[in-house]
Amino acid sequence: LIATVFALLLSLLISWILNRLTTPLLRLSQTMAQARDSGHYTNADVFGPVEVRQMASIYNQMMTTLGKQNLALEKSRDNLESEVAFRTQELVVARDAALTASRLKSEFLANISHELRTPLQAIIGYTDLVREDLELECMTEQANDLNKSIRSAHVLLALINNILDLAKIEAGKMDLNL
Repeated sequence: LIATVFALLLSLLISWILNRLTTPLLRLSQTMAQARDSGHYTNADVFGPVEVRQMASIYNQMMTTLGKQNLALEKSRDNLESEVAFRTQELVVARDAALTASRLKSEFLANISHELRTPLQAIIGYTDLVREDLELECMTEQANDLNKSIRSAHVLLALINNILDLAKIEAGKMDLNL
């Protein structure tokens, strides 16, 4: 009877000691699982034997550090998002300015080519008339000199026409002949 009572008391004592050791570990494990599943950095209760209290304390420090790092990452992400938005807006403004400048350049080339071509055509026509008159009066040396001027004017006219063609291509107004 005494042995039975002693065994019962001993088993109760062992059960109490094991419960006292495992309960804090179980609660710490549950807190860790909850933090893992929820994504919240919850702190664990610090109680139980020295080793379990030390583990819970280190876990709490780790959760505090993770919380601070997560907050810093969120701030950095917000800063980066605002920086990207700002830079994107700058790029849009720069692109629009470049497109406007390109359009104005094309218009300028088209206008200046036209304004240069018209007087050059008149110069070529008048020089051609003078050359014909010189040929009729048998002044071939002067007519040859005017031929050189007319050839140079035609070269210049071809360059102006090429510039006008480039302006038409950029403006999308060039007709293709297949």
